[in-house]
Amino acid sequence: KAQEFKDRKTYAFQGLGAKLDKLAKRVDEEVKEENHPVKEGKTLLFTTKTCPNCKIVKEMLNNKHVDYQVIDAEENEALCDEFEIMQAPTLVVVHEEDKTYDKFANASNIIKYLNDNIA
Repeated sequence: KAQEFKDRKTYAFQGLGAKLDKLAKRVDEEVKEENHPVKEGKTLLFTTKTCPNCKIVKEMLNNKHVDYQVIDAEENEALCDEFEIMQAPTLVVVHEEDKTYDKFANASNIIKYLNDNIA
């Protein structure tokens, strides 16, 4: 084993850094587009396809007649990074007046917010 460790090789993927930088720049540009959720004052629900609690929260939002946009957290990493989404479901309520937002993570916190603030 010691000899295998000494004989090991490390590989440098040339050009990978430049490709990642280019991808990051493109993602940044997409996030800064005019139809950015913060600029529009939207309510966003970050979900995943397999989350059972996401379905419960969607039903609650629909029952309360809340206008919201579903964001698939697995497919929209840039928005997840921007809003620091760490779990699903997470509800982000953007305040159009001052472009700030409130974030509610997990179903129980979202349901509490809905019961306290939405008639």
